Amino acid sequence: MDDNALKYKITRSWLSYAWIPTGIGKLLDAGCAKGESSLLFLKKSKEVFGIDINEKRIEKARQNCPAGHFICGSIENTSFGNDFFDAVVMNEVLEHVNNEVRSLNEIFRILRKGGIFVVSVPHNGFFAFLDPANFKFFLKKYWPSILHIFYRKQIGEHGFSYIFQEGVHRHYTLNKFLTLVNSSRWGNHYRIERVFKSGLVLGALGNSLRALLRKVVGERWAMKLLFPLFFLASREYWIPFGPLSYNIAISLKKL
Repeated sequence: MDDNALKYKITRSWLSYAWIPTGIGKLLDAGCAKGESSLLFLKKSKEVFGIDINEKRIEKARQNCPAGHFICGSIENTSFGNDFFDAVVMNEVLEHVNNEVRSLNEIFRILRKGGIFVVSVPHNGFFAFLDPANFKFFLKKYWPSILHIFYRKQIGEHGFSYIFQEGVHRHYTLNKFLTLVNSSRWGNHYRIERVFKSGLVLGALGNSLRALLRKVVGERWAMKLLFPLFFLASREYWIPFGPLSYNIAISLKKL
């Protein structure tokens, strides 16, 4: 991934970093991917743990953050003990899980009383329709012939149903997220510390164009062409756009 695309990707991790208290004990990077953010979180926590469902990403995380502790698994059912963590960060993961409430229940179990839970998810803002992760569902409904063109390699290798194994990329409002929280074990056992709705269109536009261009010119050239856009997107992320925003981050304290 191009450096500017990576910077945009971990911009939300810098927000999480700012919200995490300094000098905490154990932190879990839930959905740690390749460990870039885990390395950042080590600056504020004594121990960083990471969990991701993708084994190849976990292997990369161990290389990128040797001081971290990484396991391959699902956040819906972990091997950590009760009240194990002082903080849990979950950036752009909740929208992917099979069961949102089960995931929130598990985070509640492994987070100690007084611990901080920081989560960021796509916001159901004005430009939510630009989410490239959902293009395949749009194409399947309206232009199935175009779908076969863009996903011909995956369809050829794995079959048509393969590209729909992962469900719709969910977008949330604050009320929708809190409805999930209140229906989980968190119930009345939390306090909202911070909410930040930000970014308007540049990040979504950059990822959408990347998804299209890499089919034509390949990943490397797509990212070279989109260099200015991702640079600007990393700045736009910090601008609050209220209900129009494409991103939302929430910090909860366990009571």
